[in-house]
Amino acid sequence: MKKEINFICSKILSDSLFSEAIARNLTGIGFLYPENAWSNLKKVFKFIRRTSDSDKILLKLVFLITESFEPDRGLNNFEKFLSGAKSPERYISIIQDNEEFLKNIIALFSGSQFLSDIAVKDERNINFLVEMDIDRPEGKENLLKEIKNLLSSSYPPDENYSIIRKFKNQEFL
Repeated sequence: MKKEINFICSKILSDSLFSEAIARNLTGIGFLYPENAWSNLKKVFKFIRRTSDSDKILLKLVFLITESFEPDRGLNNFEKFLSGAKSPERYISIIQDNEEFLKNIIALFSGSQFLSDIAVKDERNINFLVEMDIDRPEGKENLLKEIKNLLSSSYPPDENYSIIRKFKNQEFL
């Protein structure tokens, strides 16, 4: 598999056009839809290209995606997330400095379309993956205090419902 990943990365770095060899290698590393995967990899690389370690980041990204639950979904959601982010460079910088963030985001984007939709809809929902104590369970008292701080009696009821929905989505993630 390492040979196929290196082949794909070299073709992206050289800005090659999609070919039968690329399709064969993408299929060989787990992509069911190689043409779509190629398109998404090229789009993602446009964001990565601006970094000094672009080749290393690309190699790590392709490797992690091919090891993920569902590579096609993971790559597609990762591309949608970066394309919709206000500052995709910020996330590429985090990826460059924090491999755990990349592992977490790929696991999320490949593992659940429901959670991916929440993350892609509002990039602030993904920022918690940068935190080091992500797997720490949140106590009921802390959750209650947090939601009380968010809600206000001065807001109309419809706006409070919206706040509760956003809070619920963040807690799902």
